[in-house]
Amino acid sequence: MKSAVLKPINRILFPRKHSGTVRSWHPHARQAAALAASCAASGQFLDGPRLPPRRVEVDGVRGFVENGVACEILVSQMADIIPAKNPADEMFNLSAAQVRIVVGLIGLKKRVDLSIFRIRSQTTPCSILPTCPSV
Repeated sequence: MKSAVLKPINRILFPRKHSGTVRSWHPHARQAAALAASCAASGQFLDGPRLPPRRVEVDGVRGFVENGVACEILVSQMADIIPAKNPADEMFNLSAAQVRIVVGLIGLKKRVDLSIFRIRSQTTPCSILPTCPSV
């Protein structure tokens, strides 16, 4: 990625998003990374519909999903945006289908690394794991 998808909150203002110039009209890894990072920062698993916030805190540093990537997310329909009077309080609204797109773009390993992967049953099929551990 050529630019950060999360930025410290004290370094920039929150202009309203619009569907102006964007890099891509299709979902891509930059958008998925921003949504996954927001989920990780807010303790949300990527395993169903989610409402990740635009405002995040990582290791005590307050930040937000950067304006350009927020516009790309909106235009590419990677997620909907729940507006707020203060743009910092906006939320992304991901359906189950949109979460599957995010997961497909970031992959299982990154989901595990970010702790946004949850095994729902005691008998997880090895087909969802990159390598099946010996039991």
